[in-house]
Amino acid sequence: MAMSGGRRGGGVLGGRSEATAVSSAAPGAAGTKPPVPGQGTGERRRARRSAARRVRSGRYSAFYLSPALLIFLIFTIGPAIFVFYISFFHWNLLDQAQSRFRGVGNYTKLFTSHEFWHSIVVSCYFVALSVGLSVIVGLGLALLLSSAGVVKKIVRLAVLSPYFTPVVATSIVWIWILNPQFGLLDDLLRMLHLPQPSWLLSPTWAMPA
Repeated sequence: MAMSGGRRGGGVLGGRSEATAVSSAAPGAAGTKPPVPGQGTGERRRARRSAARRVRSGRYSAFYLSPALLIFLIFTIGPAIFVFYISFFHWNLLDQAQSRFRGVGNYTKLFTSHEFWHSIVVSCYFVALSVGLSVIVGLGLALLLSSAGVVKKIVRLAVLSPYFTPVVATSIVWIWILNPQFGLLDDLLRMLHLPQPSWLLSPTWAMPA
């Protein structure tokens, strides 16, 4: 009897310990933690605070950008729209009541004008020369500045000298060099028995000069 009672007691205790072990091992076996009360509410609050912070940041950005945007609209976009509007009229600056609507007549006259296409060619020519020469000369000066010796000092002086001299003085010097009567360049060409073009007066040489 005592042995049977001990066996039954041991069986009950063993069953309880096994149930406790299974119940304690179940969450770990599933790999999940028990939910913490209020955790979802805290995450939602943080998300709402982050969204509100982003909205306030966007409002501040718009507030700080509004003066520049207003100036851009008034002095750039507004005049461009007005010029496009009056391009369809024969506009009278002194008396706007006498302005007449012409439709696309101004554009037709523009695109059939020889002066317009000549100005386009001259503009492309100027851009190609100025940009192309700037890139080539800049690259050459950069290569010379990367070298060592006396050449580096001379090139550095030549590069920095325009920053030390005023633009007016530089222009006067170049006008003196290109002067067709007593210019330095024409004197050099005269010594070499070469033709001396009118650099600043000739339609052919004015743009390269």
